[in-house]
Amino acid sequence: MKLKRVFAVLFSIVVLSGCKAGIIEKKDPKIKSDIPIVSESSDKLVKDNIPVSLPDLDTEKGVKEYFVGEWVYDEEYGTDVVCKMNIDKNLNVQLSFYDTYMEESKGEYTGKIKFEWYYVDPDKAPDFLRLELTDTDELGGEFFFLHRTVYDGKRVMSWFFAGKENCIFNVLGPQGYEDAGMEFIPGVITFKKATGEMSQLKPRKNDHFYAVYWGKDEKGKSLWLDDALWIPTEEDDYTTVYPKEINYYDDELQESILYSISLEAISDILGDDLFPGNVYYVETDEKGNITHFIGAERKEFLEESAIGYETESLIFDIIYDVEEIQEYLDMGMRILYNGETITLDGEECYIVELGTDHEEQFVREIFYAVNINTYQVYHYDVLTDTWEPVAMG
Repeated sequence: MKLKRVFAVLFSIVVLSGCKAGIIEKKDPKIKSDIPIVSESSDKLVKDNIPVSLPDLDTEKGVKEYFVGEWVYDEEYGTDVVCKMNIDKNLNVQLSFYDTYMEESKGEYTGKIKFEWYYVDPDKAPDFLRLELTDTDELGGEFFFLHRTVYDGKRVMSWFFAGKENCIFNVLGPQGYEDAGMEFIPGVITFKKATGEMSQLKPRKNDHFYAVYWGKDEKGKSLWLDDALWIPTEEDDYTTVYPKEINYYDDELQESILYSISLEAISDILGDDLFPGNVYYVETDEKGNITHFIGAERKEFLEESAIGYETESLIFDIIYDVEEIQEYLDMGMRILYNGETITLDGEECYIVELGTDHEEQFVREIFYAVNINTYQVYHYDVLTDTWEPVAMG
């Protein structure tokens, strides 16, 4: 009976809202649970199978058209707050936040989006937006933005924080950290808008590639993936003026394809947490089913670890064959290796230090460099400040 009463209330709200279009009303927080949470499947929309047809995002007109509609933020990890954002053709905005755990409203706001051309020419599409709120003293926020993909009947748009001050989206931070500062809220806000569009592209077969994961199908056993060009970047890479999240990967098609998982791999893949918007390394079989699926950064870490272990083992094999080094070791000296390199004779060599291990510190006394390609070892002469080849046994 309780469920029927809730449905009756929701029906009344829909009828009343149709009679009062354009008027924002404060409603009972419990009634606000009617904020739609975008699920990982859109049964009716998927059946329509509408081809992807985006407006021209290289023009301001196309970007404005793209923004119009109802967008929802409903991340599974990190927050219990859902955000619904309605944007009209004049870029007027209605925002509402709802805490699904506490079952209470976190605020309703009105405002307007203003586009700017931050790092692009004025005759190009805007790359920056300013959200200005009209019914509160709180800051709306400043953001770069991108269309990300289309999957499962939904368009995906990401906003990237560009301002250094707190903004209205602080409410998306973890419980209790809403006022703690920018570092506690998501660096990227990803909205979804239901359109019914579905990619007509086919899965890649007998292939390996990087792709962005966006979600699962209604049965939870297939993955929506969007091909991406992913190249590892260093933490201190300052080659781009945009936030690093924008350039984390390149995506030309911006359409996701539904991939099945092979029976042999399904438990391993679905046994791990998968994070929408993250890049993964993918391998498929002759039917296009996924046989291998691992986070791009984890794959890089494992490969670097394996290479590092092999390199270190080879270095020690080489220096143990050097007679003078073995004599020092027999005298009680220890080896210190930390991966530092030096270029000698045009090639990269790894530095190895010999010394004595004291209670407070390791005292470096003798320096060597090892070329793992030629197996040549060099000794550093402190008097002449030169590296001299060591006679190999």
